[in-house]
Amino acid sequence: ICPWKEFLFENPKADSILYVIFPSTRGDWKVQCVPDRPNSFGMRKPLPRSWWGLNDKELQDVCGVFDAIFVHKNGFIGGAVNNNGAIKMAELAVANQEDV
Repeated sequence: ICPWKEFLFENPKADSILYVIFPSTRGDWKVQCVPDRPNSFGMRKPLPRSWWGLNDKELQDVCGVFDAIFVHKNGFIGGAVNNNGAIKMAELAVANQEDV
């Protein structure tokens, strides 16, 4: 376990980091939004709104990541079968211009 939130808020060079990617205890990979401030439920940049609450094929069809498996209904976390899928989800989310 790495205390990434503490590191990001204590390191001014990390102000532009929007997402973290990490292995899940379930064997898949997660992409999680960085909060906008410590102990906040706000997000620096949520995952794209069009992905929220989707799972498996429905999510894959919308986001274009073949192994995407879910995005939470509030857009703060999602997952993919492998790390490449989670990285691709984060890359697409960074480039996304949707309004939330």
